[in-house]
Amino acid sequence: MHEERFDFSGQLVTGERREEEGLHHHGERPELAGYTMAELVHLSRSTVPAQRASALRCLARCWEMQRDSKLAPLLRRWTRDADVAVLMRVSLDDAHASAAHAALDAAASLSLLHGAPPAPALLAAALPAQTCWRGCEG
Repeated sequence: MHEERFDFSGQLVTGERREEEGLHHHGERPELAGYTMAELVHLSRSTVPAQRASALRCLARCWEMQRDSKLAPLLRRWTRDADVAVLMRVSLDDAHASAAHAALDAAASLSLLHGAPPAPALLAAALPAQTCWRGCEG
């Protein structure tokens, strides 16, 4: 996932893009529009809170938009190999609310990318436990 580039909405960037789209950067290949997963992960550890939040939101959109695409197996392997789950856990402790909220969104998208059931399904499955007590499960 060091070659594939994504825009801010999580779509794969193909062809030329206008500079006004804001997809030009100072990463390894600044002449190419968009961001690689590695560049976004690096930006998510920036000292600037707004950059952290933007990078985390972009990661969330990428994982969300590509969850059912042909890139999904590559993304799953790359996120596992790069220990991205650890980064998401650390990012949840961010002192800036916008970055912490973006980290929560990214962590949820990462879990869905790896096949975890969505939150409404988990809540529905937990509903029966709400009405039972020990010795009377049913």
